[in-house]
Amino acid sequence: MDFKISQTQEQILELGQRLCDKFDRSYWLDRVDTRAFPFELWGVLGETGHLGILVPESEGGAGLGLMEMALLTEGLALAGFPLLTLITGPGLALPALANHGSKRQRDEILPDLLAGRSMMPFAITEAAVGSNIFALQASAQLDGDRFVLSGTKNFTSGADVAEHVMVLARTPDPAKPESGRAGYTLLVVPTAAAGVSVVVDDTRVPMPEQQCSLTFDGVSLGREDVVGEPGQALAVLAPALVNERVVAAALSCGIGQFALDKAAVHASNRSVFGQPLAAHQAVQHPLSKARIRIEGARLMIRNAAWLADTGAPAMGAANMASWAAGEAGFEAANAALQAHGGYGYTREADVYAMQQLARLLQSAPVHAESALNAVGEQVMGLPRSY
Repeated sequence: MDFKISQTQEQILELGQRLCDKFDRSYWLDRVDTRAFPFELWGVLGETGHLGILVPESEGGAGLGLMEMALLTEGLALAGFPLLTLITGPGLALPALANHGSKRQRDEILPDLLAGRSMMPFAITEAAVGSNIFALQASAQLDGDRFVLSGTKNFTSGADVAEHVMVLARTPDPAKPESGRAGYTLLVVPTAAAGVSVVVDDTRVPMPEQQCSLTFDGVSLGREDVVGEPGQALAVLAPALVNERVVAAALSCGIGQFALDKAAVHASNRSVFGQPLAAHQAVQHPLSKARIRIEGARLMIRNAAWLADTGAPAMGAANMASWAAGEAGFEAANAALQAHGGYGYTREADVYAMQQLARLLQSAPVHAESALNAVGEQVMGLPRSY
């Protein structure tokens, strides 16, 4: 068993550090303060081909795998660029569009997404049901040869600056309307289309991406706007949801490691009672425990990515990695904040914002308890608990 990553993978992991020559941490913090999406950084990721890691070469992408996508996400966070939109865009929407999209979508929309000239959020969550896709209320009713989309979506990252959004909606069976059964359909919706409303939510997590609520009021869409087959979205979603969990986990690990690195420097350089702060076990041991848990989560992430890339069932491993990385990332960032004392809450220390983002990743895009539910039922064979 070889745990060493390849030279190409090492270069992807180290991309964030190379980008520091052009974008320093103050660039990121300025975008956080102004809640302005980092278009310049996004454009460079497009120019270098990294937004298309999960897109086949035949569609203009890099044709790589989930391992490389996880390494990119972790490496950028390690360098101080934790991009939440890597999960929903390059991790979910782009491969779904490339592998299942219509010819028009692949010819007219995908190239700009790959080049970093635009972005495409993924809209699943609804206020009343969270991410329980089997209880979604947004619907795409058939009206002749058109779909009429109605409903709402919440917490859609970056929809305020996107030209299109990928939406999951219920599609009632017109042949058996009395059965109450429904399929699910993925649609690419222009945010400027008649009947679409985008409202920025008042969230307080320190990140540049805005969270948005979407309202669809009788939006008319054609067959060319469907991703995959009508009513068959779950087949498209299966690999996408593995991607979501693994990429989010990688982001958690990168954030936690970034914070620990900050703490190690601070605790080694700061002197208390005549010796370095880090020489005190009350400071050193929490940081050491957090580092161990980050490393364990990292191995779980790479195992889940390897399973997905080799075509093996990966959802169980992805859920375990998601939970472990969420816990490890927050524990690391929290220990780093504690090691800094009151100084940790200053902009100069640059730790508090990462702690808050690490905490978010225990709730979204995959709630920690949802991951535990899945592990209990799907991995351990326990009775369904929800």
